[in-house]
Amino acid sequence: MMMVRKFGVVAATAALLLTSACGGGDRPSVDEVSKSLTDGKAGGLMSLPSSVMTDELADCMAKAIVDSKVSDDAVRALVDGDKDYKGDKDDTEALSGLGTKIAECAKDAVPTQ
Repeated sequence: MMMVRKFGVVAATAALLLTSACGGGDRPSVDEVSKSLTDGKAGGLMSLPSSVMTDELADCMAKAIVDSKVSDDAVRALVDGDKDYKGDKDDTEALSGLGTKIAECAKDAVPTQ
């Protein structure tokens, strides 16, 4: 059951980053991304229960996302919760490496039952 939740977190994040709308501006901070994951638009788009998206998980995921090679526009789209953005080839490639880091976040932060 926990493996399914962890996979869901990774898959939802990757899908959201590739299908979110561009908001422009500078790269969002780790704090902005984390807040959007826990109680903002990004968390709502991912449709993950708040029991899964803990502060620890959101902080870890936010750091991985901000430190990644995913474009500023894609990260901004995540924070803004826009769903029409289409990531480019570079974003797709960056996300392939990001999945492992987010899976590690989930492994460390999602409570076991």
